[in-house]
Formats: sequence, structure tokens, C-alpha cells
Amino acid sequence: MNQTPVVNLHDALLSNCTDRRARTVTARRHYMKSCASICLVLAALADPAYGLEEDEHSCPLENLSPATFKVFSQKKDASRAHQLKVIDCYQELLNSASENPEPRVTADIIALGAPRGVQFSEIYSEFLETLALQNPQALFDALLLVNKARVTEVITNLRDPLVKDKKDIDASINLLHEDPRFAPIVTQYLSVKKE
Repeated sequence: MNQTPVVNLHDALLSNCTDRRARTVTARRHYMKSCASICLVLAALADPAYGLEEDEHSCPLENLSPATFKVFSQKKDASRAHQLKVIDCYQELLNSASENPEPRVTADIIALGAPRGVQFSEIYSEFLETLALQNPQALFDALLLVNKARVTEVITNLRDPLVKDKKDIDASINLLHEDPRFAPIVTQYLSVKKE
């Protein structure tokens, strides 16, 4: 049986650094820096915080609400584990609001908005777009309870959807055009469409 020899990563990288490409002192220094960078990247990938313990990053909050989430997300902890827990809590918060589309709960979520970050923006956009398609009346009932700046923000998000089809959202919102309670919001949505 042919056995593949076990190669020490350090020795393998250093052997590459002494080949004929690295004849001059300057070239060797540059090549050694490259090897060191590769070692750092490989060491970072071997760190368990980079996804090997993914299931341990669930939301630790028992009574999850927009208020408790806000306090938890503003905690001064820059660790990746904390960031993953914040993302999980935000996802769980929006999932619970989707399952219970009560106007006050949805309004609290809209008032909270999306924390900074691409993942939060995507989760928030998916929440709004799904609600606009599945239960637009609940979304618009919630929009009646928040300030105009948040209404404009939600309308802007719905006009440029990330997950759902724009035509489907337009059709869903147009169904509410006849309801006089929602007329100002629908008019604002349609006016943004024409810009």
C-alpha cells in the first residue's frame, strides 16, 4: 500500500519559500510574508468560532421582544459568537412577528428597523416583503401606528425588494387601494413608483 506522507504545514510552506523563485533577499522576504499570511489564514479557518460550533449560537433571550432585542444587540461585545447570537435573536424576533401578525407587534418591529449590517437588512427586507405578499392588511395596519419616516423607509424597501418579486408586491398592495384607511400609504407607495 502506498501511504501518503504526512507533511508538516510549516515545512511545506517553508520549502516553497526556498525554491528558485526566491533567489534574491527581497524576493525571499516577500515570499516569506506571503507564507506567513497563508499560515494566518489557515489558522483562522481552524478556529472553532468560524462555524464549527454553529448550533451553539442560538438566541439566549427568554422573553424576546423588540425592547429586549435592542438592549441585547447594543451590548458592548464585539465577539463573533455574540454577533451570531444577535443575528439569531433578530431572525427569531421577526419569525415570531410573522407568525403573529398583530399590528402592534409588527409596528414595534418596524419602529426598531434593521440594525446595521447586510445580514440584518436582508432578514428585515424578507420579513417586510413576505408580510406585504401574505398579509398586506396587517402590514398596513402596523404602518398606521409608526411615524412617517418609518413608513417612507418601509415603502422604499418594498419598492426595491431583495427577495420577492416586485410585480407580486405591487399587485398585493394595489388590492388595498380601495380601503380609505390605507389610501395615503398606498398613494405614497404609488408616487414613489413613478419617480
